[in-house]
Parts: sequence; structure tokens; C-alpha cells
Amino acid sequence: MHAIIETALAFPTVIFTVLLGFVLLYAALVIVGAFDLEFLDSFLGLEALDDVDAITEGGDATASGDGAGVVAGIMAALGISGVPITIWGSAVVLLSWMLSMIGMELAAPLLPAGPVGTIFAAGIGLGSFLVGGFIASRLVRPLRKIYVTEKAPQRSSLVGHSCTILSTKVDATFGRGEIDDGGAGFIAEVRCDRPDALTRGDRAIVFDYDPEHGVFRVAPTASELLDADR
Repeated sequence: MHAIIETALAFPTVIFTVLLGFVLLYAALVIVGAFDLEFLDSFLGLEALDDVDAITEGGDATASGDGAGVVAGIMAALGISGVPITIWGSAVVLLSWMLSMIGMELAAPLLPAGPVGTIFAAGIGLGSFLVGGFIASRLVRPLRKIYVTEKAPQRSSLVGHSCTILSTKVDATFGRGEIDDGGAGFIAEVRCDRPDALTRGDRAIVFDYDPEHGVFRVAPTASELLDADR
């Protein structure tokens, strides 16, 4: 056990150990409801990752900013566009940590002391990250079917329909809901100008569609407003 702890806190594995600590903390906050699973996507401006068609069919992948566009391109190249970056990133960190632990356990007795050993150790860390990222991409790829928001033939026709909120919050920059389209339901990005007015499970009304950003504007129903005032 002491050897395992020593390896986890030694370079380069310690880098992944610290990141794994942040991943576990984030997961705990998601479980207790403090954060939404896709909060990090919204915080970093990566909503464009949800629109696979915009990336794969020649759309503007930089709509949310240069940084988001680069990440969107990477995710598209890996075939995991639409999957929350939190899920993919967590898998990358966990797998990289495991591979680095195994690699350093096997290679530590063979590594020379001094700068040369540090360089070889850094190579093991980089290799663990690259292999971990590749494996993580393969593992989370099936989740695209769950998170991809399909385009409706006429999104503007959904204005006036009711909507059930799926995310833990809806504000001017973030939100997800299921719009009643008369069928199985249409999952879409929604926005509300009243912060803290809507949360998961609440009912809302779609009153507008923003084609430039691909989001629906929603407002709480009368019953939701009454409940909020009580």
C-alpha cells in the first residue's frame, strides 16, 4: 500500500492524482445537486459541442469562441461530439492515472537518477495521457446517442409548445429541456431571462426561437410562477 501511495504522489502520476481529486470532487457536487453534469460545458462556452451537425456538416464550430471551436474540432475528430466534456475528461483522467501508475511501477526500477530519469518519466506520463484519451474516446462514443440534440425540420413551429426542464437550472446562458412536439419529445437547448425561475422537472412555455444561437426562449408557466412566489 505504501508503494502505491508513493507512486501516486511521485512525478508524473501526481499530476493525474491531483486531477483525479478534482474529478471526484466535481462528481460529488453533481450527486448532491450543486452542479449540473453539463455545467462545465456552459462555463467554458462549449454549448457548440452539442450541435454535431454544425460541426460535421460544415457549420461554424467557432460560434462559441475560438477556444470552444478548437475543443469542438477535437471532439468531432475523436467521434464524441455532443458528449459532455465532463464525462470524457473524467474518463481520460482516470485512465491516464491508471496507466501512469502501472507504467511507473514497471519502469521505476529501470529509470536512471537525475534529469534523464525525469525525462523518461515525463514520456511515460505523456504516453499515459495520449493512450488514456484514445481509450476514453472509444468508451464514451456510444453515449452520443443519449446527448446529441437532433434538429427538428421546423424548430420555429415548436414556439407555443410546453416544455419540461431537464437541467438543474435555466438562465440566459444555459439550460436544457424537453419540448412537447406531439411525439416522443424534442430535447433542445433552452434559455430563460428570469434566473432561478426554473429547475429540473418544472414546466415552461416556449415563446421564441433564436436561430442564430439555436436555442429556444422559455418562460415559467403561471403555476410555476405561483409556486415560486409562495
